[in-house]
Amino acid sequence: MSNIFTKLFSFITNPVADIVGGWQARKTAAQQGAIDRSTAAMAGLSDEYLLGIWSAPFIMMFTPWHEVAVRGFERLSPLPDWYVGGFVSISFSVFGITQLFKWKGK
Repeated sequence: MSNIFTKLFSFITNPVADIVGGWQARKTAAQQGAIDRSTAAMAGLSDEYLLGIWSAPFIMMFTPWHEVAVRGFERLSPLPDWYVGGFVSISFSVFGITQLFKWKGK
């Protein structure tokens, strides 16, 4: 008698488990896709920001604002070496992480 109940229970619950399992798998895949798109968007913004920071002084040297660029570098000279090194390290690591994401995406 218990064998009949076990088979009946399996007959009812297996399709439900398949439906719920499939829904959970699709939900997890969608969430992972959203995380991947969000990470890529943040990486793209950080690239643009850092490219602007690193390029602006060079570009300004060829414009009428070259005195502003020179004064900016004069104001940066008293910064401690650890701070400048940290900024450079963070900038290079962000560019490296972005390139890693692009490489892994291929």
